[in-house]
Amino acid sequence: MKHKSNHKQIWVAVKVERGYICDARVYESFESAKRTERRWRSRINPDYDETAVVKSNFISCRASKKRRLQIR
Repeated sequence: MKHKSNHKQIWVAVKVERGYICDARVYESFESAKRTERRWRSRINPDYDETAVVKSNFISCRASKKRRLQIR
C-alpha cells in the first residue's frame, strides 16, 4: 500500500560567482525559479559565473505559507 508523501516538489535557483555559491532561492513553482535565474543570467559574467534551476523532493513546504524562502 502506498502512503501519500507530505513532501512537495520544490525548485531552487542557484547563482555561482567565481566558483562560490553566492545566492540560492527556493520556490514552489518552476516558472518563478526560472524567472529569477534568467534575471541573474542577464547580469553575470558568462566566463566565470553560472546560474541554474534544480528540482528537489526532499524539503516539505507548507501550502499555507506562500512566501519565498532565501538561503544566505
